[in-house]
Amino acid sequence: MSLALFTTAIQAEGKGVKASVTGRVTAEGKGIAGVVVSDGYELAVTDSKGCYKLPSKKENGYVFVSTPGGYSPPMDGNTPVFWKPLTESTDKTETVDFELKKVTDRKHAFIATSDKHLTRRNGDLEQYAVFVKDINATADSLRAAGYHVEGIDLGDLTWDQHWRSRDMSPAKVKIIEQAIDMPLYHLMGNHDNNPYFNTDREAEKTFEREFGPIYYSFNIGEAHYVVLDNIIYDSHGATPDTMGSRTFRVDFTKHVMDWFKKDLATVKDKSAPLIVSMHAPLFHVDRSLMPARYRLPDGEGFEECLKGFSNVRVLSGHSHVINNIPLKGGNGIEHNIPSICGTFWYTDALSGNHICRDGSPAGYLVILMDGDQIERAYYKCYDFPADYQFRAYDMNTTYVDSTKIADPVALKKYSMGYMTPRTDNEVLINVFNYDPSWRIEVTENGKPLSVIRLASYDPLHALSYNCNQMATGKKPSKGGLTAITTHLFKVKAKSPTSTLDIKVTDGYGRVYRQLMERPKKFHEAMW
Repeated sequence: MSLALFTTAIQAEGKGVKASVTGRVTAEGKGIAGVVVSDGYELAVTDSKGCYKLPSKKENGYVFVSTPGGYSPPMDGNTPVFWKPLTESTDKTETVDFELKKVTDRKHAFIATSDKHLTRRNGDLEQYAVFVKDINATADSLRAAGYHVEGIDLGDLTWDQHWRSRDMSPAKVKIIEQAIDMPLYHLMGNHDNNPYFNTDREAEKTFEREFGPIYYSFNIGEAHYVVLDNIIYDSHGATPDTMGSRTFRVDFTKHVMDWFKKDLATVKDKSAPLIVSMHAPLFHVDRSLMPARYRLPDGEGFEECLKGFSNVRVLSGHSHVINNIPLKGGNGIEHNIPSICGTFWYTDALSGNHICRDGSPAGYLVILMDGDQIERAYYKCYDFPADYQFRAYDMNTTYVDSTKIADPVALKKYSMGYMTPRTDNEVLINVFNYDPSWRIEVTENGKPLSVIRLASYDPLHALSYNCNQMATGKKPSKGGLTAITTHLFKVKAKSPTSTLDIKVTDGYGRVYRQLMERPKKFHEAMW
């Protein structure tokens, strides 16, 4: 379904005039009571017969239904169509009906991906096919275990500056995404704005035509899901033939926050799971082990909206790394998930692995729900088994082969401290989806070793991207450089050849274990 009709003159007409949108929400011909319908500004709730009346200025040019638990909207391929365009002028009342389908979704899985950045470069479409195979296999296994499965993409499907030069617009990505076998919701990233428009609202419409409203809500089972746009595109200098500056701010517009508060006020069970998705994260990525800092300008105001809810998950992307930070209100956690594109699809060709800047394999978040409870949330590294949750390095044998890099200045700058072999018997452990509820335990010959968390660089990423770029005579790009991460831990063994028992326990009590036989070399496999 297209939103082409959304951009009619109704947005410019009749300021201050409130017409009405009326209609009925049904399933199998019967009205559904208590369903929220909205135009992105105002909300209405259906009566016992499924009827609603919504006062509306028609500013967005559409109306959407917040699909209740136990129902699903019509589908356009794998895109849920929960909205309809408004076509009459602002002074006219029009009727918009919604027909839903009954589903069994009390027990369900919700899968979140982010930052695909498909551009037809670096063999991305071939690598993307591997991701699709993996996520479909995960969905199949979850359905076989009795879960209803749906998902969301958290933005940056595309890369705005390559829409025309690489023929990869949101419409093209939508076609490619049809290979994903589950209903797939979407929200906008900064790179999903049309760079040939200057204003935030105009730049959004190309994406909106393909995927629908850019902020909305829905329910699956007993969980309430809210999708928010927190990118304000401030580009300037654009013409129909010239890209603008492509600048943006991370923030909410006032009308998005006003709508968000109204939507949350309709949620009756504040103890049931509340999942809020947005592109840019609530918190800055932790790079120093210091107390969490808000990235959103009014992070406190955002968390104030969540007061009263006891089981909150905030899902975000944009940073291209994993960063799990508990909410300051104590009622949930933000899962800032990494990019499907890894390091912009470079490292598979360079080094035979697909890795993000924090050393995490590219992947996606899976949240398992049963009624009003979150069973668990876990990170699925794609093209790895589901229980692959950490990687360990023997630092005596993990280093850069400097003979492969001609420029000694670049080697020192970009090897991230891994230029030479070490003899201190340290082992580094990257626990990808770590949050403060996890435990890391290591023993050597049955004796526990002291485990220290640190802020540092993942050596495999430095080898896979930085050093392999230099080995081919190229300078690593700023956006691809190995990033400091705080989901690293180190231990100091007594022997350089002992076997270490590494035991990692997540916040749900699941144990992941590795008997690490040393010496274990990583540098040889990178060349």
